[in-house]
Amino acid sequence: MSLTFYPSLLSFESKQACSHLKESTAQSQQTVLNLDRDASQINPVLFREYLEAEDDEKGMIEVSRVSLAFFLSLSLFSSALKDGS
Repeated sequence: MSLTFYPSLLSFESKQACSHLKESTAQSQQTVLNLDRDASQINPVLFREYLEAEDDEKGMIEVSRVSLAFFLSLSLFSSALKDGS
């Protein structure tokens, strides 16, 4: 192997590695975009509405969610007491 061949080989390998990295990055970006699109399509309506809502509407949704969660837990606790007695 001549001394002039070795730097050329290193340069070629660097270009190949760079090209491979660019292709891999592009594929990864496309995968993330596809996952985001798929997740957006299967989101429940409530999540979509929340993500698209203004700040004051988000506050109302959060209060409603907390109230609903409290009501459900209270209902489950009440029915557990009735079943236990």
